[in-house]
Formats: sequence, C-alpha cells, structure tokens
Amino acid sequence: MAVLPYQVAPIGNLAPTLEIVSIAVHVAARRNALAGERGRKLVIPSCMQGRPTDKRGLNACQRCRNAQSTHTPEIGGIIITVPLRKGLLMFRFSMRRPAQALAVSFLALSLGSASLSAAEPEDVIAKVGDAEITEADIAFAAQDLGQELQRFPPAQWRQLLLDVVVDMELLAQAARKDGLDQDPDFKKQLEFLELRALRNAYLAQKVNGGITEDDVQAAYDKQFADFEGPEEINARHILVKEKAEAEAIIKELEGGADFAELAKEKSTGPSGPGGGDLGYFAKGQMVKPFEDAVLVLKPGEITKEPVETQFGWHVIKLEDKRNQEKPALETVANELRQQLVRERYEAKMTELKDAIAVEILDENLAKSAEEEESSQ
Repeated sequence: MAVLPYQVAPIGNLAPTLEIVSIAVHVAARRNALAGERGRKLVIPSCMQGRPTDKRGLNACQRCRNAQSTHTPEIGGIIITVPLRKGLLMFRFSMRRPAQALAVSFLALSLGSASLSAAEPEDVIAKVGDAEITEADIAFAAQDLGQELQRFPPAQWRQLLLDVVVDMELLAQAARKDGLDQDPDFKKQLEFLELRALRNAYLAQKVNGGITEDDVQAAYDKQFADFEGPEEINARHILVKEKAEAEAIIKELEGGADFAELAKEKSTGPSGPGGGDLGYFAKGQMVKPFEDAVLVLKPGEITKEPVETQFGWHVIKLEDKRNQEKPALETVANELRQQLVRERYEAKMTELKDAIAVEILDENLAKSAEEEESSQ
C-alpha cells in the first residue's frame, strides 16, 4: 500500500477526530504559509504535552523527528506526520482506526468577532458549489468543537470553523455522489443523531430554558430561610520563640499595653505587621493547642498563660464570635440552577414514563432494570 503524505495515528487510547485534524492542518498551513525550507519545523499550537512556546506565545512541540524532512508534532492526543516539500505542503490523511467523537459541552460559544454581533443565522458567508454555508452552520460547529477551539487564539476561531465546515461540505457532497447517504447503516446513524438532537433541543428549551431568575431566587429563599452557619472566631495573636518572652508580653498587656501595637513590635508571625489579626476562622482551621485555647475565651479576653504550638509560643486575644452568614445569591446561583434542572428533569422523565409504556424485550436488560428499580 502506498504511503500517504499525511498520516494520523492515535496515542494510547486517544483517537483523533476529523475535525481536530482539519483544525490542526489549517492552522499549520496558515502559520507556515504552505512553504519553507526543506526540513523546516511545522508549528502546531496547543501541544497537549505542554511543550515550550514559540516567539508568538503559541505552544510548539519541540520533539522533532526530522528524518527525511518529516516533522512529527503532537496535538490533542494524536500524532500528525507531515512531509515538508519545497514550495507546497500537500495534505491528505489516512486514519489508522475510525475516529471517535469527543464529548463536548453544549454551550453557547463566543467566536471572538465584533462583526458577529450584527450577524443573522441565515446570513451566507461562503458557498461550496451550490451549497451555502451560513452563520448558523458556524455557530453549530462552534458548539460541537468548543473544547478544541480553546487551544487556539480566539481571533482564529471563525476562520478555523469556516475551514472545517467547508471540508465537511466537500466530503458530504462526495459521499452523496457515491450514494453513501442511501446506505442502511448511515440511515440508522442519522436516525440516532436526530434522536439525540431532539432530546437536546427539548432539554434546552423546555427544562433548562424554563428556569427563570425568579425560580432561582425562590430556591435560594427556601434553602437559606433558616440558615445558621457554623461559628466563626476572630482573634489576634503574638508569636514569639521563647516562653519567658510570651510571659513578659502577657504582663505588659495586663498593665494596659495595646495588643495590636505589641504584636506589630514583637510578633514573629506573618500577621505581626497587621497587629496580629487572624481574621475570622472556623473550628478545625487552626492547630489544636491554639484552637483549644481560643475557644474558651470570651470576646476581649487574653490567654493568661502562653500557648505552645509547633510554631512557637502564642499570646492570644479573642476579638469576636459570630455565626457564618448565609452565602450571597450570586455565589450559589449556578448551583441552585443546576439543582432545579435536575429536579425538573427527573419530574419530566417520571411524567413521560407514566404516560408512555416502556417495554424492555431483552431478558437480561429487563432483569437488570427490575433490580435497579427495586433497589431505589
């Protein structure tokens, strides 16, 4: 079998996708202007092995196997072998095994272009033969390639996405020409993709999209209505090396000396310049001898004896005790929203299963389902 000039092979258990290969090739081609000296290193950004960066701040693999003018960079868990030729870099690929789809988050993705703010989904930005590529196609590609895009500068995203969609359209037209769209296995796969897309659309619009800011506020009010946080303690301390020095400090304090000023003058701890102020802390955050001593104090009281820890000798003053305040809405809003999503998803699935009969015909799977249901 003839050796193709562009090959892709998986590393370990990771398999490449056509999309990430396409992105890598387009970036490399653009960055190296499709030309260069024989044996020139091909720079592909965002090497997952954390290689040193080039002068433009882009990650570039330094593991160059330059045998017969071939560089083998690593990107995204795959090895890409690209022969460098004088005047033109030829691109073809051979998959060693079928590509596997990467699981990516279904999130709206900013494409880093000021012109996008005025773009409409139906705006045509390119044509491949008679087929039109629209802003909507670019947006869908962005959703599908969200993680891969993060490896490249945002300014390149739109061009990369267009390159990928153009490649997809060219290959799709070739597939239709060869009748692959009529293949029974392909039709089955298409049915599954439609099934998944409809599920995602329903969840996005009817479950996730149905949760309002008022819903989040109501969940917050309910969950934190009777909130009583753990006790927090605010204390100061003066840390010294010798017990006798700590005892002398206690006598000064008993004589009316200012604790904060003595801490600034005598404490060897990092809090000394701040008057020994440790801020608020909860039980379990301090070493045990220190905690045991401060917990028996009342606000304003000072330890009558020095307290020894592995850091030295402490003189401690309790400033205040309080219960931790409930968290602000903005700090827990995302968590509350996800909780509402889970609750509404479970409620909707229960409703649908009650309304539509689900029959499992495989005996082993049916038995497993019964066991799982009985264990709940």
